Amino acid sequence: MICLLCSIDGIRRRETPTCLTGAGPFCWLICAICLALDLSSAYAQQAGDRLITGTVVASVQGQGKSDCPYLCGPFDGRALGTVIGIQTPTTAATQFVFEVSLPRSIQGEQSWRVPGGSLSGVTSHRDTIVNGMLGWTSDGSSVAASLVGGGSVASRNTTRRPIRFVSPGSFPPPGLRAEMLNDLVLGVVGGTDVRIRVSSRLFLMPTFRLHYLFDEDKDDDGVVKRGVGALIIRPGIGAGIRF
Repeated sequence: MICLLCSIDGIRRRETPTCLTGAGPFCWLICAICLALDLSSAYAQQAGDRLITGTVVASVQGQGKSDCPYLCGPFDGRALGTVIGIQTPTTAATQFVFEVSLPRSIQGEQSWRVPGGSLSGVTSHRDTIVNGMLGWTSDGSSVAASLVGGGSVASRNTTRRPIRFVSPGSFPPPGLRAEMLNDLVLGVVGGTDVRIRVSSRLFLMPTFRLHYLFDEDKDDDGVVKRGVGALIIRPGIGAGIRF
């Protein structure tokens, strides 16, 4: 899908990819990821130093905004998750890092305004984040450290499940249906990797990622939508296989 959007063959022929014409920021990021992967492929084939990585992370997310009585109960949370990635060299000391970060949901109790009263229930939230980063690696035969940084696209998925209806008058309760909020937002990401050699092709890899999402968390009327923070910390431990 990415290669189709960005037309890597067109990049090789020095033609402008079609998705750059009138494209929004999401497509710009996708095209940048494609271009970096394509330009680094020749070097990676010579160096034999591409890595496929898999990491177990702990996702830590702070509270967002409160907007009582429209939305009460901002919440934070911690959840386990997984990160799948590929690292491919661009020079002898730098590499391009592409990752998909898949956490489990965090939950909190909230109440929100509806016609005739308010609903209270449990809200679940998850931020699935795709990262495109550049890394700078120190020299080291057995242990090497990297600093990484770049941009990201996050899919913010929130589900509210109402439990009870509170009314100041004699209003009938609304249908207790789950409400879902789904948005795509841009963000920035930075962090570190430590690569510990176990064998010629296997590495143990402690990691750390700090994410910030450009999301004001408000709807068109200025009301807070989620009550979940935009700053996310994801430390982890995983492994890398060189090919």
